[in-house]
Amino acid sequence: DTDRHQVISSIAGQSCHSIMSSNNTAEALSYYKNQHPQIVIVDAQIKGMTVLDFTRTLCGEDPNVLIMVTGPYQDENIIDCLKYGASDFLPKPIQEEELTVSLTRFFGILDRRASRKFHSQLFDGAKLQLVLKSSTEALSNAVAIISGFLALACTGHELARVELGIQEVIRNSLEHGNLAINYEHKKELCESGKFDEFVKKQTEIANANGMKIDISIALKGDTLNCTVRDSGKGFDWRRYSSQSSNSADATNMSG
Repeated sequence: DTDRHQVISSIAGQSCHSIMSSNNTAEALSYYKNQHPQIVIVDAQIKGMTVLDFTRTLCGEDPNVLIMVTGPYQDENIIDCLKYGASDFLPKPIQEEELTVSLTRFFGILDRRASRKFHSQLFDGAKLQLVLKSSTEALSNAVAIISGFLALACTGHELARVELGIQEVIRNSLEHGNLAINYEHKKELCESGKFDEFVKKQTEIANANGMKIDISIALKGDTLNCTVRDSGKGFDWRRYSSQSSNSADATNMSG
């Protein structure tokens, strides 16, 4: 309605180029496909198609579109809309303060996306190279540095997954590489409570022998390349690649 349109315009300010409203789903979808608006507010009781189908259609066009669904709490489609891509739900009647909070959050998301896009373009081709001593302290510091570097290209859950993967690779290069602790030995040490003591001893030996861990990370477009090289003798990883997933719950594994 006109009042809601004015509220949205006021909140959007300079961040929004135009606002379009429609009571016709066909017209709304046509506009969306031609103009690709970044934010869509849709009533759960729209005519012409279900709000779930509408949400799925928009997300199929652009998974990054921010969709706010409005409607009564008891509408059974609300949860499904949130599952299939809607970003927020506001109960009706809509309160101006709640709408303001939600739209402000949406514009914050758009600002962060624009910033990430700028940084990813600015740092396209960037490289990070680290040389670590053989120690768990060096590993922790390296992960913190790498996380800051990776934040140039990814955020949130994506960043957390990449962080975890790289952390595990570096930890393996330390324990299984430079400290020469194999799978069976680590399990035995963990179960006997002697793992930390053994790691300390092996760390002293590794550092005395000048054993290092070389890490190279490069960003190129949508690709992240990470290479980790240790100074150990290596091991036959193939024998472990076919292990049951149940082994992830072993004492010496990260789960």
